[in-house]
Amino acid sequence: MKIRVLVVDNDINSSEAVKQYFGSNLCISVDAIFSNKENFLSYKEPYDVVIVNMLLNNNDVYDVLDNVKSKNKKVIVTSEFVSNEMMDCLNTYKPNYFLIKPYSF
Repeated sequence: MKIRVLVVDNDINSSEAVKQYFGSNLCISVDAIFSNKENFLSYKEPYDVVIVNMLLNNNDVYDVLDNVKSKNKKVIVTSEFVSNEMMDCLNTYKPNYFLIKPYSF
């Protein structure tokens, strides 16, 4: 059974790179890419992991993280920018991983 991944990032190039990287993987599939929280929150298919960019528009990342946390799913948070305030806020959600962009596959 494949691990189903969703990507929520307003940087389409980054999202497409993740999808392309896992495209031929037999164990992981990127099932959907979203550029905003509204599309992500309306997605009803099952998934296992969400990769979300911390710098979504209007702090939408917190709505995404609330949703993922309520469903007890794994979450990987990415960001191009890191601050102490951001990390303090992020720690309340206890993400499984945090990656600073650009990251290496």
